[in-house]
Amino acid sequence: MKHEKWLNNYENNFEKLAVEIGSLRYDSLEKFLSLLSKKIEEDSEKDNERDRKKLSKSLKICSDNLNEASKSIKEAWRISKPFMPPNDLENKEKM
Repeated sequence: MKHEKWLNNYENNFEKLAVEIGSLRYDSLEKFLSLLSKKIEEDSEKDNERDRKKLSKSLKICSDNLNEASKSIKEAWRISKPFMPPNDLENKEKM
């Protein structure tokens, strides 16, 4: 697998990417973090199969931490959802 150094539209600008991801509604951010956790876990499993034990372990820890972050932001969504304007909830939940 080829690992890119940059994402299209974010060349040399991870700050912009961080701001955009961080500006997602918390339920969307939870889904993103959960999916990223699963992707990193898959990478960990593949590296384990290739006998890259240290790399696999490091990626597994990263995956676990992303999963915990996902759970934390899910709780933040539970807390903040009642304060969301109804129009914001309707427009984005239909997507």
